[in-house]
Amino acid sequence: MSERLLPFLKDLSTFESVPQESLEWMISCGGLVQLKKGEFLFEKGEASQYMQIVIEGRFEVYQITDRGRKFFAELEPGEITSQLPYSRLKETNAFGEALEDSVVFRLHKDCFREMITNHFELTRSLVHLMTSRVRNFTQMQVQNEKLMALGKLSAGLAHELNNPSSAMVRSASELALQLRRSPESFKKLLKIQLTEKEIDGIQALLTSKLDTPPPVLSLMERSDLEEDLADWLEAHGESNGFEYAEHLVEFGFSPTDMESLYQLTGSKHLTPTLHWLDDQLKIVKMVNEIEEASKRIGTLVSSIKRYSYMDRDSDRQPVDVKEGIVSTVTMLQHKARKHKVNIEENYASDLPKVNGLPGELNQVWTNIIDNALDAMENGGGSLVIKAENDEHYVRVRIRDTGPGIPDDVLTHIFEPFYTTKPQGQGTGLGLDIVKKILNQHNAEVRVETQPGNTEFTISFPYE
Repeated sequence: MSERLLPFLKDLSTFESVPQESLEWMISCGGLVQLKKGEFLFEKGEASQYMQIVIEGRFEVYQITDRGRKFFAELEPGEITSQLPYSRLKETNAFGEALEDSVVFRLHKDCFREMITNHFELTRSLVHLMTSRVRNFTQMQVQNEKLMALGKLSAGLAHELNNPSSAMVRSASELALQLRRSPESFKKLLKIQLTEKEIDGIQALLTSKLDTPPPVLSLMERSDLEEDLADWLEAHGESNGFEYAEHLVEFGFSPTDMESLYQLTGSKHLTPTLHWLDDQLKIVKMVNEIEEASKRIGTLVSSIKRYSYMDRDSDRQPVDVKEGIVSTVTMLQHKARKHKVNIEENYASDLPKVNGLPGELNQVWTNIIDNALDAMENGGGSLVIKAENDEHYVRVRIRDTGPGIPDDVLTHIFEPFYTTKPQGQGTGLGLDIVKKILNQHNAEVRVETQPGNTEFTISFPYE
């Protein structure tokens, strides 16, 4: 195998411009290692000591997260991995397991000093490989960060949309059932002899209640009114008074209104009139529920369109900061309720627009607000969002009542790939992306933190 090693290395694109003597030197400093299927090329947490080149076989690179085994890559013959010249890698953060019997060339990092001093082309090729690898890895992690944020938003939206859609289905089913029953009550109503004046009076009473919003009642007041109506109905011969009372109270009926109805129908015609009236109220209630659920879905769709800037130009433009934050809060509302977080919003009435990229600024609001909600996931709390302006800046303040950011973490939060979240729950690029986006907008971000009070302040200068 060793005699075929030099031709193998010369055929690799990484070494195409490297002199043969440099490759011969590298071979003399390193050595071949055979690994059987199931053995490890490297393991998570071990010190990274070698540059390794796969000569034969295949390796799977993966991590173990709280969600199980997460695949990263498959290394095939010709792949160069682990340590490289000028690399700051100290320990591996994944497992490299042989999928079949394999052969690997290893070069200890102690040889790098001589390589850098005496073998320029070899060093340059490996450094170029390292920079390409870092660039590709960063791009992949940025994409993962976006997908992770999209996944969080999608999960919340699915729940938010499911609630009103389920309400619509339920109300529509009940409405269909009620409409099948209505002809019977209408038939009974037709049998009674009411004058045109009495019919107009009943219709006017019903119309006035449908056109007038019912009074806002406390739970105790509602219960007392239902009991009063039930007592009145039972006193006038209705055995199931409480069943009628529930719907009557919802539409603002009182015992005084029932007296007015009684004056129109008399005791003989009260029961069929009540039955018909109750049917009409049930139908209106179900239609109102369907209308309310439809409006909720419409509001969510509008928020999605505002958040993603669908149907609008995505280039740099005057951006309504309030609109972006409000739509972001709507998208994350389910998570806030899940963590028992109360959100308070306060926007200046004269808040000017800022010149920027609306989609990217929404990513800023998403990352900061999502982090704040994560900080309060165990004990709940409050999230206060405030937007204001002074003579020089438009300022957005986002404050949470979480445990705060420790001093040793605070100095690193804007560094790429730095995260305190469990494996698989964060890429460490959220706040790095925030910083980069704000730099593009000539804006600055400042963080003040202590237990129970962490505030991010974003300042946009007037242009």
